[in-house]
Amino acid sequence: MASRVQKCVCQVKSDYAFQRTKFVVKQQQQHTQRKSSFQSLSQVQAQAREAMAEQEYTIPVFRERSAEEREEYQRVSTHVEKGLSVIQEELHRMRMATKAQVDSLAIDREVRSRSGP
Repeated sequence: MASRVQKCVCQVKSDYAFQRTKFVVKQQQQHTQRKSSFQSLSQVQAQAREAMAEQEYTIPVFRERSAEEREEYQRVSTHVEKGLSVIQEELHRMRMATKAQVDSLAIDREVRSRSGP
């Protein structure tokens, strides 16, 4: 009977060792899979960053200007900006004047409607 118990104990120990080894191997495989998937993920992210990065703009040959042409362009664009700001200010004044006239007409109509009949 004692030998039978020892045999069962040995069987349980070997089954435990087998299961433990199987578990450890499975854990190691999962770890390597996670590690490899992390590496592939970081590679994909790096490729995505490269793809999304803006390429440096290079001026085409036909658009290149000399120093004098650039100076003239800046001078003209400055004058255009000043002219544009003057036009915008005048437009704002016209809008405010129109709004004031509309409000005045609305007040006149209201006064007439209250005092008229």
